[in-house]
Amino acid sequence: MEETLVRLTEEERNEQDRWVGNLDLDVIEDAMDDAVVECFDGCEVEPDGRCPHGYSSPLLLLGLI
Repeated sequence: MEETLVRLTEEERNEQDRWVGNLDLDVIEDAMDDAVVECFDGCEVEPDGRCPHGYSSPLLLLGLI
């Protein structure tokens, strides 16, 4: 099955950036210890992953992976 790449709109990218900028340090630390992390839209992905809707792992967005 071929995976389709979903591109976010500028507004969606801005919302995602605001969300990741407001994450608590505890949430970030927990994400670094877990095998699964939650994206902006609530999808669970691998720490270096992206959900089917185009949102990236917060660890990727923060440059920690």
